[in-house]
Amino acid sequence: MGIKRNNLIQFALLFFIGTLLVACSSVGLSAFDKGKEAIANGDYQKAIDFFNEAIQNDPQNAEIYVERGNAFYQLAKYDDALDDYQKALALDPQLSSAYNGLGSVYKSKGDLQNALDAYNKSLAIDDTNAMAYYNRGVISAEMNDMENAIADFDKALENDDHLTLAYYNRGLAYLTLGMLEDAIADLSIAIRLDEELLDAYYYRGVAYLNNGHLTLAVEDFTFVIDKQPTNSQAYLKRAVAYTQLHTFDKAIEDAKQAISLDPGNSSAYYLLGNTYFYSKNYNEAILAYNMVLGLNPKFAPAVLNRGVAYKELNMYEEAIRDLEYYLQLEPNAENRGVVESMITDLERP
Repeated sequence: MGIKRNNLIQFALLFFIGTLLVACSSVGLSAFDKGKEAIANGDYQKAIDFFNEAIQNDPQNAEIYVERGNAFYQLAKYDDALDDYQKALALDPQLSSAYNGLGSVYKSKGDLQNALDAYNKSLAIDDTNAMAYYNRGVISAEMNDMENAIADFDKALENDDHLTLAYYNRGLAYLTLGMLEDAIADLSIAIRLDEELLDAYYYRGVAYLNNGHLTLAVEDFTFVIDKQPTNSQAYLKRAVAYTQLHTFDKAIEDAKQAISLDPGNSSAYYLLGNTYFYSKNYNEAILAYNMVLGLNPKFAPAVLNRGVAYKELNMYEEAIRDLEYYLQLEPNAENRGVVESMITDLERP
């Protein structure tokens, strides 16, 4: 993530593959039910052991293979999961949950087309399968098809309005499309459902920042930083908010903290340079832009801003050199006329 978020939002990679059950006493439960309870508790290997026992007792039960496939999937044993889902479908070709699991395995293997085909089959069998809608929506989002992603997240939530990640990912899709109020609303619901979902706070902060709600943005980024003090991106975004609030000392402090956490991040140095520039500390701004250009010598905005900083310090030769270099890097720049006029003024005796 850079200073400005123009690129595709990174979506959560968690795919739902089965219904999680509330943990309960295992007394009197079958091996199958004990396996599902173990999945709910996150003990996937124990779940597999129980499902192995259940299969011995009932080898024609397709649901057991689906659940064991779910446990294998959670352990990233994708080939074993794939084998179990296929066994389930051999026993019951109309098992929507098996196709949903199959789609998630294909997705994890990078085979998006087969994943989509599997989710489509799952939904053709059961058009109320919220998890299949959600998973298909994530794939559409990763393919930058936000409209279809949102439509699938809508359907997922129509069938299960407690799918936290459906709200979260729909919020990211809205954010990518610039629909900031919708993004804020969905991310707020995701936070209400899961107060520990830090990414939701971060991206809601981004939405607040882009929407001009700077104080609220600072609050969200601060919450993330308090929970994740090594999150360099949260420091960067909070620095942007502080800069826009003209709280330059705090912006500089955050930019420096981001740099200390990620020394190779040219965006952090660029932000630091801009913050020094806005606070009229041109010497420090130039030093920061030098660091940017050391990491990325052709980063045109840093060349331009350094040239303007040189101009403010009456270092005209250096300013002209940078401004001319900027025009070489950006021959079709929209501000070309302004820069050329600036060069002409600097060249006058």
